[in-house]
Amino acid sequence: MALDVALIFPVVLLMLFALIQGAFYFHARQVAQHAAQIGVDAERAYDAAPGSGTVAADAFLTRAGGSLSHPVVSVDAPASGQVSVLVTGDVITMVPGWTLHVTSRVQAPREEFTP
Repeated sequence: MALDVALIFPVVLLMLFALIQGAFYFHARQVAQHAAQIGVDAERAYDAAPGSGTVAADAFLTRAGGSLSHPVVSVDAPASGQVSVLVTGDVITMVPGWTLHVTSRVQAPREEFTP
């Protein structure tokens, strides 16, 4: 009985840690996706100030409480056409030295006034 527990317990712990790490990964991916969506919504708005998408995405990432470590937000907003926001960052990991990276890109057309 004790030998069975000694053999099965490490496997159960490994599965538990893998489940928790998977939850960290999917949460960080959702945070990056939402930050990119907020950034593109702010940048594509009619008469939006340049850089408003970066400010909005960074503000959301700050409020998210560090779910994504080392986040980087980049906005590609040409004078007309598509606005694109890219959010990248690292996932919090339970294994020291192991890094997981998430990237999320959202694109949308720029709002234009047509009378």
